[in-house]
Amino acid sequence: KKKLRSFFKHSWPFCIVILLIVIFFWKFLFKGLLPIPSDFIVGVYYPWLDYKWLGYELAVPVKNPLLADVPSLIYPVRDYAMNLIREGKLPLWNPLQFAGYPLLATFQAAILNPLNILYIFFNNATAWSLQVVLQPAITMVFTYMFLRNLKTSKVSSILGGVIYAFSGFNLIWMEYNVHGHVSSVIPLLLLSIDKITDKKNLRWAVVFTLGIAYQILAGYPQLFMYTSFLIFFWFLYRANKSTKRAFMKDCFLFITLYFLGLLLSSIQLIPGIELLSNSQRIMEGVSDVSGTAFLSWEHLISIFAPDYFGNPATGNYWGRWGMVGYSNVNVYSGIIPIVLSIVAIFRVRKYSNIRFFAVMFMVSLLFSLPITPIVKIYSSEILGLKSAMATRILVITNLSVAVLAAYGLDFINKLKFKDLLRAYYLPIIVLFGVGLGTLLSRILIEKGIDTFSESSPALEKLGIEYINYSVALRNLVLPLVLIIFSLFTLFFMIRYRRYEAYIKMIVLILVVFELFRFGWKFTPFSERSFLYPETPVFEFLKKQEGNFRMVGGDVIPISMWIPYNLQSPSGYDAVYPERWAKMVAVVNSGKADATPMGRYGEMEGYSSRLFDLTNTKYLLALRRDSNNKPITDGSVGKDFQLEKLDVVFKDKSVAVMENKKVLPRAFFVTDWEVLSKDQILSRLLDLEQDIDSKILIERSPDTISKSESSSYNLEITKYEPSKVAIEIENEEDGLLFMADSYYPGWEAYVNNSRVEIFHANYAYRAVPVNKGKNFVEFIYNPLSFRIGVWLSGAALLIL
Repeated sequence: KKKLRSFFKHSWPFCIVILLIVIFFWKFLFKGLLPIPSDFIVGVYYPWLDYKWLGYELAVPVKNPLLADVPSLIYPVRDYAMNLIREGKLPLWNPLQFAGYPLLATFQAAILNPLNILYIFFNNATAWSLQVVLQPAITMVFTYMFLRNLKTSKVSSILGGVIYAFSGFNLIWMEYNVHGHVSSVIPLLLLSIDKITDKKNLRWAVVFTLGIAYQILAGYPQLFMYTSFLIFFWFLYRANKSTKRAFMKDCFLFITLYFLGLLLSSIQLIPGIELLSNSQRIMEGVSDVSGTAFLSWEHLISIFAPDYFGNPATGNYWGRWGMVGYSNVNVYSGIIPIVLSIVAIFRVRKYSNIRFFAVMFMVSLLFSLPITPIVKIYSSEILGLKSAMATRILVITNLSVAVLAAYGLDFINKLKFKDLLRAYYLPIIVLFGVGLGTLLSRILIEKGIDTFSESSPALEKLGIEYINYSVALRNLVLPLVLIIFSLFTLFFMIRYRRYEAYIKMIVLILVVFELFRFGWKFTPFSERSFLYPETPVFEFLKKQEGNFRMVGGDVIPISMWIPYNLQSPSGYDAVYPERWAKMVAVVNSGKADATPMGRYGEMEGYSSRLFDLTNTKYLLALRRDSNNKPITDGSVGKDFQLEKLDVVFKDKSVAVMENKKVLPRAFFVTDWEVLSKDQILSRLLDLEQDIDSKILIERSPDTISKSESSSYNLEITKYEPSKVAIEIENEEDGLLFMADSYYPGWEAYVNNSRVEIFHANYAYRAVPVNKGKNFVEFIYNPLSFRIGVWLSGAALLIL
């Protein structure tokens, strides 16, 4: 009994963390539902939509379509990479979209996240789900440890951990399984700085270095950038109390450890930087990425009422920029935590830690708003901010609220009731003011006086189609109820101080209720059977022999063919080769000066001869009736009614069409033309029928010369993600064209001798081969990865 009592005395906070995780994820832990929005797969798109799943008479209902990126990109790419590792292959290259592009170098894939070790012991879906569960668990533990080091009580420290782990940023991005891992170690980094500066503990120096590396390996570099600013200022604040000499020593140690962390992550960082510098991302600006790059002024109400503008999960979001805007404009940390933060700010003069996080709250919030100087900073080329989303800095806003609220709960018993009331002025004024304003506006519009009608130009400027008064008013009720209930609860804490510990637990329960309600409303849990089930369409495509690509047409959305191991010239990712983005744009538009595609690189120029060059053999098309409704005996759309396309397979509403003019994955030519990069695309559009007998390159090969066309025999004997082997017998010298995207790091060998790879037809590869029998190999062996391995190894040795 004594041992048990001692254990709970010291470990009860961590037991509460476990209990909260079990409560929040009970659907996964006890019902087997996955924290993956796979209902989106079978509930929205064909061919899955043609089938009934788990007894649903109609389509499977989708809880939260806002999380569509998870099943359409992030999960499939991780799933593919982990399968390669199981096969004993380095996940360096992804041939399944964009005609091939780097895999490990893609930050968001987070292939080197240390928690990916779970995939060794569990199947991919379970390992992914456990990673999702670990995000808030790790976040709560590290935040608790940091707050305890700041001398807050255990209950208050748990409260801070709950607030940060389940606040707007971490909760909305939780199922992406990327952002939360990066943000989880921010409190640990702050704690490490405290330990290093106060006690010169070198064990914590190792923790700090590992934390820096982990943030980069976890897959979201923009968040790492914001973290760097935060820990830099926290270090200055903590180390500035030392003598000048001690301060300089601390600065040297901090900088050394920071760069050692960067060095440790070189295996990811260097290939990632190489990809960014060669990607379409460098051409994207804030306005190009999304209209929600900044937090709009009206969405500041989400600090107090997260769903004033509705919620995507309930299908009633009416705020700026439509449903997609929700994930970028929610500053929510809970209404009770805001009150407690205000209580803490009353002691801002006495406690420097409170001053620091109060400043961080204001600075991070300001840097997310569309203020002219801030917009100019983001529009610059500094640190890649031009293509960044300013609202990602709100993670620091949420962390600041968590810290302030923890202090605030500890200070309640030191307040007088009138001082407590002062903490409620701002939230009550805002909530009642917004509520009364909304109600008044509704009354006026019903009487035909209010100008904010559905066709109002004022609303159009805000990017809002209409005002949903009933949703807005209804979602103000709970924050007001919680405000009133918490006021009485905190009053009793002041009035009956001997029950302080119990009332603190009641406050904790209230905050858990508030945040968990918000979280359960937003977070979907789906059946395991919904995760990329087989259908006859995919079975047909997977049975086809040879190397070919396909496009989803108006059936499968971008990237959702990856789990079926199908290849495509289309794709969707935040970064991929800029030349391929340009090629897709040219194929779609038929214009050489077309602007490169953004992250959605969908190839739709089916009639173009350049489309045939991509080795795309199959297209999927919906069969529709005269009203454009998918039916089993309908006809494909006009875009697919081309002479070169034939229907070769039908399954309910979906037709698989074969491109009769498709060009092979590899072919041989004896004729080529040397042009500059800027000239090639215009000339390429003019080639038309000669596109299979002549290619365009950017410099002349020295080892071969042109000749008349001749016969050849070619066979692709091996096609793996990072290695392609071809046997060719040709009667004349010429160029072997490969319809895979060109990218630094690919090496070519002809009969085991290294040869140069030429840029061919702007975005593809070609190698010179002499007449006779030749064995050609393409091997992806990027120098950036090799350098990264050596640097990471050196850093680990130093560490």
